[in-house]
Amino acid sequence: TEEAFLEEINWGSIPFSNYRYQARFPLAHDGFTLAINAPKEVTRQISSGGMDSLTEDQRDLLPPNFTLGNDLYRERFEEAMGGHVPAEKVNDYFISQSLWDDTMAWRVSQFMAENPEHVFVVIVGDFHASYFGGLPDRMTARGINDLLVISQVDARSADEKEFDELVAPHSEYGVRADFVWAVEPESRDISANTPAQQADTPLN
Repeated sequence: TEEAFLEEINWGSIPFSNYRYQARFPLAHDGFTLAINAPKEVTRQISSGGMDSLTEDQRDLLPPNFTLGNDLYRERFEEAMGGHVPAEKVNDYFISQSLWDDTMAWRVSQFMAENPEHVFVVIVGDFHASYFGGLPDRMTARGINDLLVISQVDARSADEKEFDELVAPHSEYGVRADFVWAVEPESRDISANTPAQQADTPLN
């Protein structure tokens, strides 16, 4: 059942209904869903106590040759975190962020090495992928070169100038992605007996 599944994977407090569609959609297309993120107990430990606080067992869960995100990615991260995290903790938070990226990149590279005929779609928060920092950078470093990045931006309240800033290349970071999807959500029903409807149905 869905309840047993969520208990087994130690699902957090965010409603699973927010993600059910993404998790089930591949099943309607003869695919499957893989969890590739870093263990929460490790990223939380780094955020709270730094790398030196990890136990040996936790260190064993790090990806081989774990590497931090590049300098421009760190610059964007520090700008985004400004005022939200004490200055002395920003480095630990960035290490934790980088661990998510590099763990995902490592697991994707492992899978694709064994299954080169597959198309692997990774769904992450936009910050992890935009401007090709974070995840795309680490995937390239781990040998994945056939890569397409799609960035989704919220344009609901943007005026023309703000919209241009969202989608135009940044003067320092470059282009946002291979494709930018500017979304203005609209309310619509999901048709019956479609892959979307099947994906939106709770697991049994």
